[in-house]
Amino acid sequence: MDSAQRKNLILELLKESGEIDALSVMNVLKVDTHTLTQDFKSLLFENKMIRTTPWKYTEPVNVQSYLSQAVSKREIKIYNEDFLSSYIPNQDFLLSEETILKLQEKKRFRYSYTENLSLMENIYIELSYYSNILEWETSYSLLDTEVCIKFGHFPKWVSYTHSQKILNYKNIINILFEWNADAFTSEIEIHELHTLLTQWKIETHLQWTLRSFQLFIKNTSYQTIADLHFLETQFELFLEKLEKIDNVYEKAFFVLVFLPYIAPYSNYNLELSRILVNAILISHWCSAITFRDVNLYEYEFAYNAVYELWDLHALKKIFLNGIKNRLL
Repeated sequence: MDSAQRKNLILELLKESGEIDALSVMNVLKVDTHTLTQDFKSLLFENKMIRTTPWKYTEPVNVQSYLSQAVSKREIKIYNEDFLSSYIPNQDFLLSEETILKLQEKKRFRYSYTENLSLMENIYIELSYYSNILEWETSYSLLDTEVCIKFGHFPKWVSYTHSQKILNYKNIINILFEWNADAFTSEIEIHELHTLLTQWKIETHLQWTLRSFQLFIKNTSYQTIADLHFLETQFELFLEKLEKIDNVYEKAFFVLVFLPYIAPYSNYNLELSRILVNAILISHWCSAITFRDVNLYEYEFAYNAVYELWDLHALKKIFLNGIKNRLL
């Protein structure tokens, strides 16, 4: 029996019972654990079934219909430890291997203030502006952001807090162009990026430290980790797997998925993930993603699909479109 036949049989069993477990399927198919694991991973990637608990699977829900319901009508979803732990770097792929091969063909660029100054300035301006848009902060126009970054002039009608955020982005992006590729998988450097991002924005004792309380994310039924020790172990596991990933695009998308899902800090986890994604891409001479073509509601929908259903399709579309519509 080949893989296609096995997967068809697995889907038939799933349709009959509504939920299957790996041990029962293994007994029916008479295959070893490795073979069954590969079949299950393939079906999960194709969104033909979803994992409910370790080694238990059910039919996928319609993501659009499910998330269109009021939050109060959706099932409360707690942190799914298996979501991260089941991922094996360089064996499993959040992006398809075909997609990764296509991305590897894209041109690499040298970031140089003498060779690509205007293009690098666009990264400063667009990443700052569109990240603020995704956080519902619309006090600055694109032109205001450009004037602030290039000339240091702040609009009189905008608060100091908003102006400071633009300066924080400018300081961070300076670092992105200077650090080497290995720096961004280090816990210390990630803490430093978060501290720079939140300078004068949150209380000092919340910087450079993981949160010790449950974080509630608006417009979702997802409940984050509440226990500090468990949060520390998951963040360490995230860093360990991140460091092992070879492909730069898989590494960047891994960050975009799992850093907000773990939500290690008291605030600014989504913004930090966007910064870290670009840190990885820029340090490997790949084009930055400024999220300039992302609809705010599309972005929220993509993360709610990750938080509540562990579905990556909408977020993957945002990531790949960002690379397709690259600055460089």
